[in-house]
Amino acid sequence: KDEHEIPPDTFVRVALSYHTKVVKVKKTGVVRADPCPQFSQSFHFKVQETLLDISSLSVTVFESKSLLERDRVLGSCVLGGCMFARGKGEEHWEQVIKFPKQHIEMWHPLVPKTENKKGREKAKATPAIEHDPTSASF
Repeated sequence: KDEHEIPPDTFVRVALSYHTKVVKVKKTGVVRADPCPQFSQSFHFKVQETLLDISSLSVTVFESKSLLERDRVLGSCVLGGCMFARGKGEEHWEQVIKFPKQHIEMWHPLVPKTENKKGREKAKATPAIEHDPTSASF
């Protein structure tokens, strides 16, 4: 890689899904030309407790392109129950549900779109859950 190359503009898209259907999408602002971008934003998703077993969060990092070009996926990870995630993604989901009043942070490997799991990047996902009798927020 050229040391004079300008780092890409990046943003994160967080998508809540029920089974395979995306029901809500939220995005961070774009971080411009930063080799180690930090996205200091939090998102809350209301999810009925009865839907937690069929819910998942997909966290995807994009390179922001011009209006005429399609944004490029740099990597992603999934948080959810055993039906959707394994390893850190499943562990984080379980911790958030088990301790709904706590802010739980955990690093997650980002899996590149076109590559296998070798040479993964890392990203920190910090969903929060707030229980009330009928719903939970992530």
